[in-house]
Amino acid sequence: MQATTISKEQRFVAKDMSRAIRKLNETLGPEAILLSSRKVEEGVEIVALPAGEQPLASSLHRQISGRRLEQRRQTDNMTIGTDSNASAVDAEAEDLISPAARLAASIGEMTNPYEQPDGFEELQHELQQVKKMLEEKVRRQGRHDTIFSRPIQYGLLNRLLDLGINLDIAGPLTEGIDFEGQLATAAEGENKLAHAWSLCLDRLHAKMAITSKDAVANGGMFAFVGPSGAGKTSALMKLATRWLLEHSVDDIAIISVSSETASIHRLAAMTKIPVYLVDKKNSLADRLAQCSMRRLVLIDTSGLSQDAPQHEKDLQYLASLDQLKSFIVLPATGDHRWCKKAIADYASSNTVGCILSNIDQVDAIGELLCVLMSHQLCVHYLSEGELLPHYIYSPTASELMLKLGEDYSSCQSSSTKALSSF
Repeated sequence: MQATTISKEQRFVAKDMSRAIRKLNETLGPEAILLSSRKVEEGVEIVALPAGEQPLASSLHRQISGRRLEQRRQTDNMTIGTDSNASAVDAEAEDLISPAARLAASIGEMTNPYEQPDGFEELQHELQQVKKMLEEKVRRQGRHDTIFSRPIQYGLLNRLLDLGINLDIAGPLTEGIDFEGQLATAAEGENKLAHAWSLCLDRLHAKMAITSKDAVANGGMFAFVGPSGAGKTSALMKLATRWLLEHSVDDIAIISVSSETASIHRLAAMTKIPVYLVDKKNSLADRLAQCSMRRLVLIDTSGLSQDAPQHEKDLQYLASLDQLKSFIVLPATGDHRWCKKAIADYASSNTVGCILSNIDQVDAIGELLCVLMSHQLCVHYLSEGELLPHYIYSPTASELMLKLGEDYSSCQSSSTKALSSF
């Protein structure tokens, strides 16, 4: 006598596929096994099993047969309606390109899964992929509905995207603003979009990746790392010259690991700052020991190169020193994807932030600032123009906002007034 096996499959009926998927997830969880879906009078019906369960052979065979019959019926209806009702054909065609119809068609073409050892596993894998696709579509649809139901938020997102702010950062900046409450209480006659933009700029201003301290002012050991041509030597020379305005030449030293030393030697000839070269006779460790008594030690490095493996070893050695701090020097004129790769190549445990060079040659740095914010990399200095000490400075958040193309100071008063009214 054979034991009777009870199927644990469950049916979920809803007005549309998105609601049916939500019911499925709430009842059986996200790992449930989706067996079938079809249109019914009430809307959509899906059949599923709890995770880890397997359907009965008779049940699965019945579902496959039913889908084949449904596929034939849809095909026949389309053929018959070609001459009599063109709109009916269009409706059927649209139905066949829906996810559920594609799923039914694919199952209809399959053989009995129990005729092959791995048939059920393959079917289950395909159904899970379809289920994830439907869930992702429902999730995206929900997000778009939220945005488009709030035209002011949509306008804010467009403005932020125009500044070069990517959606991952722009989205949170526009969320949390009470578009129905805060903006509704704005002063009569005030443009609601301008009012919301001021609030949004406040948030962006607070997120600017800057530091309030002048890192080099109190001395220490600093390495300037980054790709070749990024402006490392120029930034180093400006900071060295600025140090001399308030300190003695005996308090500073420059160590050059770079192969390009001409400009460093010219600086040394004019300022009498001692320069120590790293070469075959003098290792980096030896030079660091020689400069141990100096209050400020600035280390110029070369970019990574396959032709100079020793440069990579020197960078690794510098990264291992706890007492050393390093700046990644990036050109503001560089492509944001190139700068992102440079950060990945040169960042280490002792990286304290970055220096943006050639800042006077760009009008907007939104994409680059997004890269810095995503890597939590603070901007310590902006470098521009000639090799003079006042051409390198620690920026304020408002100065970075200005480089985004927005004069934050001009809208700060109206933004503050708006915040005080809530």
